[in-house]
Amino acid sequence: MATYKVLCTTREVLCNWMREFHVPSLFLAEQVKELHKKTLRLVCNTKKEYYLKMVQEANSHNIWTYRKWTLNKRTYTSPLITRGINTTPAVTHEDKCETLWEHLFPEPLTLPNQPEINLEPNELEPVYHSTMKHETRDAIYTAAQLNTPGILGLTGRAWRWAWNVLEEEIFHLIRLCTDLGYHPKMWRSAIAVAIQKPNRDYSNPRSYRLIQLLEVLGKTLERIQARRLSYMAAKHNLFPSTQYSGILGRSAQDAVMTIIHDIEAAWNHNRVVTMLTFNITGFFDSIPHTHLINTLRDLRIPLLIV
Repeated sequence: MATYKVLCTTREVLCNWMREFHVPSLFLAEQVKELHKKTLRLVCNTKKEYYLKMVQEANSHNIWTYRKWTLNKRTYTSPLITRGINTTPAVTHEDKCETLWEHLFPEPLTLPNQPEINLEPNELEPVYHSTMKHETRDAIYTAAQLNTPGILGLTGRAWRWAWNVLEEEIFHLIRLCTDLGYHPKMWRSAIAVAIQKPNRDYSNPRSYRLIQLLEVLGKTLERIQARRLSYMAAKHNLFPSTQYSGILGRSAQDAVMTIIHDIEAAWNHNRVVTMLTFNITGFFDSIPHTHLINTLRDLRIPLLIV
């Protein structure tokens, strides 16, 4: 505090000198520069001492309040969002959320003559094995430590700490959910955050993408089932040879190399190559669940995984 007062006084003297004599004082300017550096060092050291003291005094009661350090207090007002022709735009926060929900989460299409979901056990399907403890641990430790938390406000690092104390309880909770084929509704509830796409007209709802913040335990359960599903598909050759995404050992580089190979092979036979690509908007969100479940059942995927 004393250094700050001296700095202000020196600056005031320097300004008065310039105002009266119209000649810069090199001595006073050097003094202001040194005091400015000294003030910055003092502020940095004070902040460092404060945060070190807070960390040393952390306990199980106040450690969750430290999460507020990462919160951004800046707010940005989004523009009006159009709803359509001859319709008033969305102005309030509630209206904007509803508009984005209607455009980015449309109702699934109802297909005519949908078949009934096949949930009957099949004797030819592989034997289902209960979830192992190492699977649960790997799924929890694979999650990002400092991810943006979901509704409960617990990050991946918090669940790592919880695993060290409640290992058996967390394991049996995940095991029972997988053995019963049950996904708790709380774990499927998410916070949707609207992110602006770069260089777009932000009055258009399609200029936003929604990032869903799920619970870590829900993603743990999904990660376990996804790994098992991927293993079964690879073991029983359920993937087509042209499928590269979401498969261990395959990547976008393999897809590019395959395309290059086909192009060069056609050129070697003096042929012309034409490639047609598709980008289907909302493809995965609009897949009929009935057909998806029945397809998995036809491929003899265990019912508890489906």
